[in-house]
Amino acid sequence: MHRRSTGSDISVSESEQILNLHNVARQQVQPPASNMANMHWDNELAAKAQAYAKKCIWGHNSARSNSPTTFSYVGENIYVQTNTMNTDVIESGFTMWDDEKNGFHYDTNSCSDTPCGHYTQVSASNTSCEHYSQTSLANTLCGHSTHIIWAESTALGCGVSHCPSMTNLPDYNFVDYWEYLVCNYGPGGNINGKLPYVEDTSGSSAGAGGETATSNGCRK
Repeated sequence: MHRRSTGSDISVSESEQILNLHNVARQQVQPPASNMANMHWDNELAAKAQAYAKKCIWGHNSARSNSPTTFSYVGENIYVQTNTMNTDVIESGFTMWDDEKNGFHYDTNSCSDTPCGHYTQVSASNTSCEHYSQTSLANTLCGHSTHIIWAESTALGCGVSHCPSMTNLPDYNFVDYWEYLVCNYGPGGNINGKLPYVEDTSGSSAGAGGETATSNGCRK
């Protein structure tokens, strides 16, 4: 395993993959941000995420902000899929979280429309669900995507576990194992009543790190 390099069972290349996915999304926010910084990988958060992922419990880690931690509050996004999905769990999980931006309205700090949802359950057929996603904030419907673009959250650490079964999820006879992705954010965001970032009203189109923001991340 790669614990010495990344703090979790995620490889160095996988940590770079998920970090890049987050930073590209942060660079491309609309309206543009004036205070958006790139995230960096944090081994402490990754170790905490990995330890929880190995417990194979569907639901948030209520102890994620407990010591030892550098941060007074740790945010969390979680995602799980069955082995029958045949997709990369990092890519699938991030995409599911990030897709909620399509329902986020910056001007009113509110969310509407599918697939925006605090708890998202996608049916693969009429009788089974193959992937689930959940964020650590109860009072917003865009919690996954706003965690990704929360400007003050600059540290990221994730873990992945293969689980023979998941506590709090059904046992499906077609499932050999579940792939469980947990990402922790420091300091945690999604503070009620606060926007995820400050809008850049200067007319500049630069996103995080001075790169140009090119995609429309919000539907008005």
